[in-house]
Amino acid sequence: MSQTIVAHRYAEALFDEAVEVDAVADVDQDVLMMRLALADSTELAQFFKSPVISRDRKLRVTEVMFEGRVSETMLRFLRLLVSKRREQIVGLVLDSYRQLRDDHLGIVEARALLAREATEADLDRLAAALKDALGKEVRLEVDLDSDLLGGVLVRVGDTVIDGSARNRLEKLRERFRAGTGSVLDQ
Repeated sequence: MSQTIVAHRYAEALFDEAVEVDAVADVDQDVLMMRLALADSTELAQFFKSPVISRDRKLRVTEVMFEGRVSETMLRFLRLLVSKRREQIVGLVLDSYRQLRDDHLGIVEARALLAREATEADLDRLAAALKDALGKEVRLEVDLDSDLLGGVLVRVGDTVIDGSARNRLEKLRERFRAGTGSVLDQ
C-alpha cells in the first residue's frame, strides 16, 4: 500500500478523533505548528524518518518534545504513529489532515503568482473573485514571479487560471494570425 494512502487513513483517524472529542481547533493548531517545525528543522524530519533510532527512544523523545506543547489528542496520535512504525510519514499525514479539514470546511487552497507586490485590497478582491468562481472559501498563497509581465497566474488543485499579460498577449497574437482579431475587440 502506498505511503500516501496510509497517510490519508491515519489523517482520517486523527480528524475523526478530533471531531469526536471536540478538539478540532486544538488539533488544527497542533498540525500547523508541527508542519512548520518539520519544515524548519531538518533534524526533526530526519529523526522521524530514521530507521536507526529505536521505537522506544522515539517514543521518549516524542514525549519530551511535544508533551505540553500539543493537545493530548495530538500527543496520543504521535505515540500511535511511532508505536505502529509509521512516524516516517508524519509529514504526509499532517498534509493529508489539512486537506481533509479543508474539504470538511469547504476551503480550497489557491496559489497565485504575481508580477509585483499587491496591496491587501487587491489580494482580497482576488480571493473574493476566486470564491465566487469556485463557490468555496479560498486560502490564498501568493508568490512573486519576476518573469511574469503582469497580471496573475492562479493554481487551484489541478486547475490553472492564467490571467497573465503574457497569456493575454499570446491570445491576441493567435487571433490576429487567424484573422479574427482586432484591437477594438479588446
